[in-house]
Amino acid sequence: MVLYVNRHLRSIKRLKQQGICIKDNNQHSNRTIRLLIVNLMPKKIDTEFQFLSLIGSLPLDVTVDFLHMKSHKPKNSDSAYLAKAYKTFHDIQELTYDRVIITGAPLEFIPFSEIHYWEELTKIFSYTHQHAASTLYICWAAVAGLYYHHDLKKLTTVRKIFGIFPHTICEKHDLLNGLNNGFLMPHSRYVYLNEAEINQVAQLEILIKSKEAGITLVKSKDNRHIYLTAHPEYEKDTLQKEYERDQKHGIRVQPPKNDNLTAPWLEHAKKFFENWLNL
Repeated sequence: MVLYVNRHLRSIKRLKQQGICIKDNNQHSNRTIRLLIVNLMPKKIDTEFQFLSLIGSLPLDVTVDFLHMKSHKPKNSDSAYLAKAYKTFHDIQELTYDRVIITGAPLEFIPFSEIHYWEELTKIFSYTHQHAASTLYICWAAVAGLYYHHDLKKLTTVRKIFGIFPHTICEKHDLLNGLNNGFLMPHSRYVYLNEAEINQVAQLEILIKSKEAGITLVKSKDNRHIYLTAHPEYEKDTLQKEYERDQKHGIRVQPPKNDNLTAPWLEHAKKFFENWLNL
């Protein structure tokens, strides 16, 4: 099927090499799914490719816009590129989207109030509640979203939750159609969720969890907010690259558990994203 994206995205060439049909987002029709991806990750082009590669493999026509934080100047992406290829909150605040993804960010040990773009990000959190049918919060963003919407405190661990883990389905839901107990997802984080605290919030329900990785998927009962602590978008070598990066910077971390360069989770990831986009 077709991905309609900004023609300046640097990930386009690689996507086309994978056989994904790419067209300029000015050509899209109103019949496509409109998706906004708020890219908070440091290596923005890698993250662009990961999500677009996954979504572009689905039997759906999707128009994708990327958004960056105007109040943050990233070290790994030049401002001229972001100005051409990305939108800001000012650009989209009057628009509506069918779906929004808010990515993770390496901010686990920084209090929310000390994140210099926190105010801008909370405007986006509020915006999605009124202007998007469903929002998917990934990894750190899941913890941040639950804090913003439900005042659930952030919990951190010294030992990184790092690897590919099987999951147990706690509640049947359309998001999990085609997935069975034991399906895999990668994790890479120092934050986690408290099951007892989530169970005290009437608007929330836990859909999947992992013996090793903890609570993985939580959603609001109206399906408007989906909180996922995993990284289903990761490529087959992403965990290994993160491990090598941490080693290079002197961070003591164990190798990713159950890592497998055949990427056995990717079919599960495709099914999950297709379910969500069709929800």
